[in-house]
Amino acid sequence: VPRENVSAAHLTLSLEENAYGFLNQSLKHYRKTSRNVQEWPFALLHIVQSLELLLKRVLETINPILIYKDIDETKPEKHTVSLEQALSRLENLKVPIEEKERQIIRRAALKRNLVVHYRFELNKFESKKIYAQLFEFLHFFHHKHLKTDLHPHIARDNWGVEARLMSFFRKNFVIYNGVEV
Repeated sequence: VPRENVSAAHLTLSLEENAYGFLNQSLKHYRKTSRNVQEWPFALLHIVQSLELLLKRVLETINPILIYKDIDETKPEKHTVSLEQALSRLENLKVPIEEKERQIIRRAALKRNLVVHYRFELNKFESKKIYAQLFEFLHFFHHKHLKTDLHPHIARDNWGVEARLMSFFRKNFVIYNGVEV
């Protein structure tokens, strides 16, 4: 977080900075999952929250009003779009989002909703695959839609886990006829 946005009693974060904060917190939780399965819900929750904020950031780059659920209300205390609404709004604006991207975003929303609003059942191997896919997708989405690399926004103490996740993804996911399997 840039120093000018932080003081002893005040913090101001942009959508992007907030997204990176959630991503880095997610990676911290992920690092602990091998020792404590209770960390999984937080790792998943925070990575999906990061994704939602990045979708809103793409909307904001088009027009800042687009992040609001009701575009006639621009007050910060008013509600912003949900993950699903952000996806729908981007599609309506003809932002090029492929079917595979839609599927990943919708599955992420479903997983987050189960963690937050219902019952979360854990299969640690499945959770690791989902997490690695979401992490790789964040890199892809950030590069495609925000035109920059995500790595510089990952805290140095998370670089090792970033490398391991990317390696895990490459070893466990194959592109066959343009589809991840």
